[in-house]
Amino acid sequence: MRRRVPACLLVVGATAALLAPVTGPVATATAADRPPAAARAADPYVQDLTLTYRGAADRPVTLRTATVPGIGQLETVCRANATLVRLVTDERRYETQMWTQRFEERGATSVQVKNARIYRWAHAEDDGTGGTGYAAHEGLNQSSPPETFSKGYLNGIISQRSGRRPDVAAATLSSPKPVTVFELTWYWENLREPARYRYCRIRARFTTVLAADQRIDLTWHGDAQAPGREVRTTTVPGVGTLTLTCAADPTQTPTLTLAPQTPGGASLYVERVTGAGDPRYQVVTSEQELPAEGSTSFDPVPLPNNGTLRFRVLTGGRATWFMLSSYYVLNDRYGPGRNLCEVAAGAYQARFS
Repeated sequence: MRRRVPACLLVVGATAALLAPVTGPVATATAADRPPAAARAADPYVQDLTLTYRGAADRPVTLRTATVPGIGQLETVCRANATLVRLVTDERRYETQMWTQRFEERGATSVQVKNARIYRWAHAEDDGTGGTGYAAHEGLNQSSPPETFSKGYLNGIISQRSGRRPDVAAATLSSPKPVTVFELTWYWENLREPARYRYCRIRARFTTVLAADQRIDLTWHGDAQAPGREVRTTTVPGVGTLTLTCAADPTQTPTLTLAPQTPGGASLYVERVTGAGDPRYQVVTSEQELPAEGSTSFDPVPLPNNGTLRFRVLTGGRATWFMLSSYYVLNDRYGPGRNLCEVAAGAYQARFS
């Protein structure tokens, strides 16, 4: 399922790069910076990060940080008592989500889909006195302290939207923030051994599409908020037009529809990843191909009601990957005010796939 990166491509330290389209120039920035002011909004903001921890070092490096534009920071942590990725934001009034597909390759491969959330209002009728703090994390280790050896990878997506109280939505977030997609791999050994034997490496790539007209998202909280928000169409340059549909009608299945820019010979490969367990049962794949003449759009792809899609579009000889998170409740037992739909997706050029 994954292609490993040759050892010659390893980078020591943390770097970030603003990558223009393939034919454009490359500018650099540190991982802690916001996107450079000189960057064109149409270009994706791409950061590459590597954390290498050696217990024998005088001052071992145990944390590296990447920017999540408009939202906060993503910290990667690797030390003898904890291995994790942590999302930090200064706004818990918003509904901030970090969905991950976590594949562990220690022994038999296993997968877990998780949603680490930061929020004030858990549901439409929440009084706001509870909620979370300003950070949420996804652990990489399975035991505490971490097992002495582990390796695996994550596919993730970070998005932010209005809080789940419909009456505060306009006040908390008038327009969605950019969506950030990331790939991450980890490897460690001897973390339960004396410090001089410990080693850990985490590598990640973060991609954020900054252009507002290229954001792929759909949100409504409560049936009364749904009209006018149930369909969202976005044109992705070089790929085509993506349409998200999520109606406040429990008889209609929310879907993703894609009309490729160059239909003839285009293909759509989809991995639907939900729950936790053996990837043979938790990862369902499908593929569609369009004939040289005829159809101009792929068949609609059903959205998971609590999970993720990872899909690849091949059109005009170019492959583009997308990561999508989807959560919806269309027939809540407490009434239509608690129904909701939250979908986000982002395009990226895969580094580790």
